[in-house]
Amino acid sequence: MLWLYKINIRWTGNYGGILMINLDEFENELSQILEIIKHVFDLEAAVFDSQAKLVVCSPDYAKHKGRAVHAPSIQEVIYKDNVITYEPGHLPSCQGCRFKNNCPSSIEILKSLHFGTTSAGVISFTSFTKEGHDRIINNIGFYKTLLEDFAKLINILLSRK
Repeated sequence: MLWLYKINIRWTGNYGGILMINLDEFENELSQILEIIKHVFDLEAAVFDSQAKLVVCSPDYAKHKGRAVHAPSIQEVIYKDNVITYEPGHLPSCQGCRFKNNCPSSIEILKSLHFGTTSAGVISFTSFTKEGHDRIINNIGFYKTLLEDFAKLINILLSRK
């Protein structure tokens, strides 16, 4: 059995007139989705809320990156809707990150999650190996579509609770 790590996010409510969603309420469903991603596609994955807090992640993700999140990187994804990082640690949004110029990720593909028209957070696919990097690069269209499909699935899940 694959164990997924999570951090409780208890705060919900209005933030500057914007409805916030508590992704912690979806812990079981999100953990199951990440477990499927790991077992079927051999990808490390994580879900962050719109305040850049880690909600759930695969064990290797937690082992390599820990649970502390560099908020500007997540905020960039929320702003741009999706980001592909071919060289993690070498982006302007990495400024101030403990992994700047030395990120354990070999590649990251990130997509914004939505609750209606409001950003609910971010899903990330990550590899920590050169082999994983090359596999994703050589099939980048497939992995971008896969990420979009899982983001859509999570968006549907958020809208139904």
